[in-house]
Amino acid sequence: MKQVGFNHNIRHKGILFHVQTEDYGQQLHKIVTQLFHAGQIICKTETDYLALLKGQNTETMTKQIKAMMQEQHKKMLQDLRNGDITIPENIRKKSEEAQ
Repeated sequence: MKQVGFNHNIRHKGILFHVQTEDYGQQLHKIVTQLFHAGQIICKTETDYLALLKGQNTETMTKQIKAMMQEQHKKMLQDLRNGDITIPENIRKKSEEAQ
């Protein structure tokens, strides 16, 4: 069962970003978190959860996938705030020009 994702807009150093986390479902067994600016993907993180699909009941598996999604989403937000993500120069320049 595919999980509902997370979406946040966050302003960092005067630049508006969007963080989106999605569950691609059990067929792809992948959680994907992406950092966007003006529709452009800046950073992408993927986590495979095939191992969770084996031998677990649906309720337990659903809770674990949801927790993984939350953790991955929060980490992307923290990495952005901490300066651990490289922002392309063209985006940084646009922000500087606007100020």
